[in-house]
Amino acid sequence: MSALDVHGADLVVMPGHVAQFFLGDDEWHEALIAVRNALALGGRLAFETRNPAARAWESWTPAETRRTLSDPSAGGIETWSEVADVAREVVTTTLHHHFARTGEHVTATTALRFRTPEQLGASLSAAGLGVEDRYGGWDGHPFTDTDEELVLVAVRR
Repeated sequence: MSALDVHGADLVVMPGHVAQFFLGDDEWHEALIAVRNALALGGRLAFETRNPAARAWESWTPAETRRTLSDPSAGGIETWSEVADVAREVVTTTLHHHFARTGEHVTATTALRFRTPEQLGASLSAAGLGVEDRYGGWDGHPFTDTDEELVLVAVRR
């Protein structure tokens, strides 16, 4: 990502933990520069990420995540996730879908980067954005080290 086709925005929102999909520092920095360039002076970026101190991946086990869904066409679909690897700040998970009607088993692997609040603050600063607020969720409560979520609001300087 090198540019967004937006200029002078007052607000950019990155929902769905999208910030965690930028695994490398260079690609994360490039994304933040693109957002900064899309923002008007004083414009804000808001996004959430999982707090690595909460270690959410420890509950991403088949026993904790197994669910059965019913689809009118496909029938029963059993889903679950499991951690495949934890390497430093990157957690790789496998999401399973088992289709009861056909017996087909489909998997998807995803890697997520868990940056600390300090790492996020430094990366925002390096991209010309300053942390304005930190919350422990979209409900706006103050962030604590035990919160599972970290919502950051950064402002273009």
